[in-house]
Amino acid sequence: MNKGNSNFLLKPGAKRRRSKQQIKADKQAEENRDRDIAEKMAMFQKQQQELQMLRQQTQELNNELANAHQFKSSMEEAGLIKVDQQLNISPVLDPNE
Repeated sequence: MNKGNSNFLLKPGAKRRRSKQQIKADKQAEENRDRDIAEKMAMFQKQQQELQMLRQQTQELNNELANAHQFKSSMEEAGLIKVDQQLNISPVLDPNE
């Protein structure tokens, strides 16, 4: 007695025979997924580069800010400027005052 193909398809993990159109559609879907993954990876890498550039710019700005604070402090200590409570800076016209 021939059980045929249908008995095989009832087994766990069995795959049914696919038509050429289904194979083509599956292949196209896989290519679309691969393309989407590649596009997302490229976008992620670009964002990583932008993030690294922004971190570097932030570090440079922090260094410039630290230098500016140091310069302001040295000018204030030398008596060339005055800084009030609102952090307004004004020049000292006569250092002997």
